[in-house]
Amino acid sequence: MCASDRLHAECSIVTGGFGAITGLLLGRPSREPRLLLVHRLDERDPGNPAAGPPGSLLVTHPRAVPPESRGGRTLALAAPLTRVTNASLAPATNLHQTPLVRASRSMMAGLLNDLDHGGRRFGLGVDDVLLSLLRGIVLEHPDASRPAPPEATMAARLRAFVEARHTDSRLDVAQVARELGISRRQLHRHAPDGGVAAMLAERRLATARDLLAAHRALTVAEVAERSGFGTASRLRAQLARRAGGTPKTLRQAASG
Repeated sequence: MCASDRLHAECSIVTGGFGAITGLLLGRPSREPRLLLVHRLDERDPGNPAAGPPGSLLVTHPRAVPPESRGGRTLALAAPLTRVTNASLAPATNLHQTPLVRASRSMMAGLLNDLDHGGRRFGLGVDDVLLSLLRGIVLEHPDASRPAPPEATMAARLRAFVEARHTDSRLDVAQVARELGISRRQLHRHAPDGGVAAMLAERRLATARDLLAAHRALTVAEVAERSGFGTASRLRAQLARRAGGTPKTLRQAASG
């Protein structure tokens, strides 16, 4: 069993056996695939830095992890994969013990300790820090990313980009075109009916509905910011237009 899983936001930090944490964090129903950063802990003295770190992994498919790496106690951080990268990641990657990887171990342990013993509730900013940490680790380990298959099309790149970046409220059609390296006219040729703006709105709406249903402590303004709408008024307008409801009615429907 996992000892803790209390960072109730987009990211979760847990400790326990490898099978337990991967079953909990990668096996739970979700709209999005999840990425797991796993630090294996020294069973003899988990808190003794002199013992040396037994190893760290990035995992998207736990069955790809060699059996010899699945034993013992572990500390793990899970996050939605598309919030970290839009690249295709290998099922499992052994991480070099870079300063960033070592810092992630210490930070995760510290957060988990505070959650276990301090009774604190972290703000949404903790998610942003943890997601940035994971992005940095992915970037400094190029062997974690696999080249895109040759059959990947601009339409597929567009879908992956919107999936990965839709929660950025500053993202608009012009920026999507710039970052994909094509003109707005070319971009619209690869977009489905309704265009890129509609793609962004629909994906943001799906995220907002999930947040409204699963995180009732979040205010409407917080849901708007986290889903990419930016403001509560924009979220309410899109909910009325595309879902025919309000944040309150959607939450009531989800609880019923």
